Amino acid sequence: MKTKKLKATYYGEKDILYLQTLPPRLARVDETKYGLMVRYDWDKPGGVVGFECLDFSLLIPHLAEPGVVPELV
Repeated sequence: MKTKKLKATYYGEKDILYLQTLPPRLARVDETKYGLMVRYDWDKPGGVVGFECLDFSLLIPHLAEPGVVPELV
């Protein structure tokens, strides 16, 4: 298992959690069925480099379900 450095920022007033692998990279964003925005490495399209979670408090019960959170690269 690889260890990744993550920068986590939570914006409480908007209930948004932002996770970004370090160092920061350009990314394209796709949304999952749970409203989790997955940030894919621009240069390596299959590589996940971060997440943006709108309405984070609503996602918490689903975090343990298979496939909700893709593996980081």
